[in-house]
Amino acid sequence: MDLGQTYSSRELYIEVVSGLIPLYGESEARQLGKLLLESYGIAFEKIMIDEPVFFSANSKSDLDTRVDMLHHDVPIQYVMGKAYFLDVNFWSIHRCSSPGKKPKNW
Repeated sequence: MDLGQTYSSRELYIEVVSGLIPLYGESEARQLGKLLLESYGIAFEKIMIDEPVFFSANSKSDLDTRVDMLHHDVPIQYVMGKAYFLDVNFWSIHRCSSPGKKPKNW
């Protein structure tokens, strides 16, 4: 049974960001990396001082899935499960219709 592993927070950040740079550019990839890791309790301050972080096997798998979703052009709001607007969190549903399409029962 794999209980997890300790990672270098900086190396984890670099791993996430380096995979996103070709798709999003350096600046946006860095912001996406920060958002993803913050959702796991890894603040950018921890990355700056390279604080070791523990990830369970499930959490690491979940992070890898989220990064893969970004590689497939899934918007960050769907990847994170929420959107920020005017300092308010809105929970998003991954499989909702696009704004241009109304469901048949409307």
